[in-house]
Amino acid sequence: MAIAGLYPIFNHWHEEGTVYIISDTHFGDEVIAGEPNRPSDEELFQRIYSKVGKNDTIILKFAIIF
Repeated sequence: MAIAGLYPIFNHWHEEGTVYIISDTHFGDEVIAGEPNRPSDEELFQRIYSKVGKNDTIILKFAIIF
């Protein structure tokens, strides 16, 4: 079954694993308003890696604002 919203070329990614789509991680941001106890980037990566397997795919959406 295709994943709604993915481009057709990517639809095969879920056949052997899970597809994770992550956005707004704010990696590299030292302070985020309203989140004084935000985990470090290293902790965030460890949390992500603890859930993702060898056959899984991560799609990470981020923006660079100048």
